[in-house]
Amino acid sequence: MREKIKDLALKESDLSPRELAVQFTVTEKYFVSEASVYRILKSYDLITSPAYVVLSVADESQDKTTRPNHPATTRKEQTKRHRNATLASPKFRRTIKPTR
Repeated sequence: MREKIKDLALKESDLSPRELAVQFTVTEKYFVSEASVYRILKSYDLITSPAYVVLSVADESQDKTTRPNHPATTRKEQTKRHRNATLASPKFRRTIKPTR
């Protein structure tokens, strides 16, 4: 099986391990998990390194604090944002009654 998966990976080099697992399961009628495909390809050194994205960092924070060791957002603001996001969520919209 390992050789068949390796041959399929070499033939279909643009597919991810998940897509290879599905393709192998469909064509060979034998289930193999994405993790197994990944481990097999890694053992043959066929897994490429992920592309890293370099992020630029600002020189200064946009949310300036007024004193040392003071968070940019207070706990009260964080709780308020979380509560508003939860109430706006379709999952909770029907189950939570807003208080007056």
